[in-house]
Amino acid sequence: MTIHSTETLHEGGCACGAFRFRAMGRPIRVGMCHCEPCQRVHGSTGGAYAIYPRDQVEMSGNLQT
Repeated sequence: MTIHSTETLHEGGCACGAFRFRAMGRPIRVGMCHCEPCQRVHGSTGGAYAIYPRDQVEMSGNLQT
């Protein structure tokens, strides 16, 4: 993915640093979910989501259960 200076870049990952992501540009959709499964998964009142086209996202690292 090539990042141009006029494009927005969002970066993040898990707390331990084993997984990282970079998303470029504007998301297709953003939202908040407050259903019971999202509350359990996030340990909070809900979760926030941003959906990007696959070609705008890079992921690195290993995920383990």
